[in-house]
Amino acid sequence: MITTAEEFKRTHPDYDKHAAEWRFLHHSYVGGPTYQKAQYLTRYLFESEEDYYGRLDSTPYDNHCKTIVHLYNSFIYANPPIRDVGSWNNNPVFEDFLEDADMEGRSLNQFMRQVDITASTFGHAWIIMDKSSEPAETLQQQSELGIRPYLSLYNPMNVMDWQFSRQPNGKVELVYLKIVEEPTGQSHRIRVFTKESIEVYEMSDDRVRLIYAMENPIGSVPAVCCYNARSGIPGIGLGELGDIARLNRTIYDHTSEMIEIIRLANHPSLVKTQSVQAGAGPGAIIQMEENMDPGLRPYLLQPDSASLDGVRGTISDLVRSINTIAAVGSVRATEARTMSGVALETENRILNAKLSEKADNLELCEEQLMELWAKWQNTEWTGTIDYPDSFNARDRANDLEILIKSNDISTNPRLREEIQRQLAGLLVSDPHELGQIVDETAVTELTHEPVTDATLESHMRSMLSEGYTEDQIKQLHPELLDVMLRGYIDMINNRNE
Repeated sequence: MITTAEEFKRTHPDYDKHAAEWRFLHHSYVGGPTYQKAQYLTRYLFESEEDYYGRLDSTPYDNHCKTIVHLYNSFIYANPPIRDVGSWNNNPVFEDFLEDADMEGRSLNQFMRQVDITASTFGHAWIIMDKSSEPAETLQQQSELGIRPYLSLYNPMNVMDWQFSRQPNGKVELVYLKIVEEPTGQSHRIRVFTKESIEVYEMSDDRVRLIYAMENPIGSVPAVCCYNARSGIPGIGLGELGDIARLNRTIYDHTSEMIEIIRLANHPSLVKTQSVQAGAGPGAIIQMEENMDPGLRPYLLQPDSASLDGVRGTISDLVRSINTIAAVGSVRATEARTMSGVALETENRILNAKLSEKADNLELCEEQLMELWAKWQNTEWTGTIDYPDSFNARDRANDLEILIKSNDISTNPRLREEIQRQLAGLLVSDPHELGQIVDETAVTELTHEPVTDATLESHMRSMLSEGYTEDQIKQLHPELLDVMLRGYIDMINNRNE
């Protein structure tokens, strides 16, 4: 039980180590005013407050972090996971959970998509499965009152303390969790979960009071830590944005430099003595003394803009580095046109490995959530969760171009049929419609029965139109010599008559 402000504020050592990094990753993902207010723009030496805030206001943030996180997310959930719920099939309470997992209208698929985004940003995400403590004696009463387990998502910045313990069977189990809720006014509220109890505390003016306490009805901490990738430390995951966010910050700095170069190059400074009356705008009149020393005459000071190309090139190199780290160069940009086939295949394999690992972790997370649901509902989980195992990151435009060229030059009927199938697969997404198109475009295979005088001409025309060569025709119809010889003899006999 927590009784002092020190206990209330106590955090896990790993929380203290990673809190600043998590805030940076959060700002890098969110972007916009949040990133601007965090003041990640490098400040010049002797730069005034007014000039610095002016640069902050005028420098845009090109958010590569959010783009890559959502790109990965779109690959994973392009095809929803397959859930075999076993004995829970046609269970109205569970079906309601699938449609509204967090009591806020988000389905389980939508909720898990947000879990993936949070885990990609921070390295891991925490999910609490809770249930109202309103009294209800039977499951029927719970259903009538709408009382059922629901999910809540927390990022690592909200989870102040946690503890894992290795059980006698070797399993590592979460035995303690402390979560800080959003602060309200001058007070802060935390929830503490143990295997024995669930408690809610509030602190105001360094005074701690217990608001709510209950016995834990399921005998385990109702929380799951969903990892983006394992780090080897329980409760700490590895995200996608560690290096990408820093490269993105460097791009942010270089964008500000580029804006300053353009501004200075387009607006030169007028250098003059105090006694000279002049302005630097178009059509300005300069008044100076007639006997002024030529060395003191006013002049324009205009910096060279040649360095602008160097800054732009550096930004392009940084973007290319981000694409390489994330293995999305052929997906996000036009690099597929310059990369070799081997390089493209290697990059796609790296991307596929990243996505497969993420999908496996999400699959494990969902299975653990289903086990918690079973504990809350006094039942047993007998189903399975299946996320996609392979992600084909194809360059559709490049594949389409290759297939069209191959179709134009191919003369083999069977090869043209296969090309048509692949073209249909690229252009049509609906499976039913795709099947119909494939059936309609299938080539009808010729039957090569021995030809006669009556069928010779029509069959030969069909074979030539299908692209058969002379050697192929001879091999398929060795009787042609007899037919042609017989025709030649008939022609001679007719002439003699």
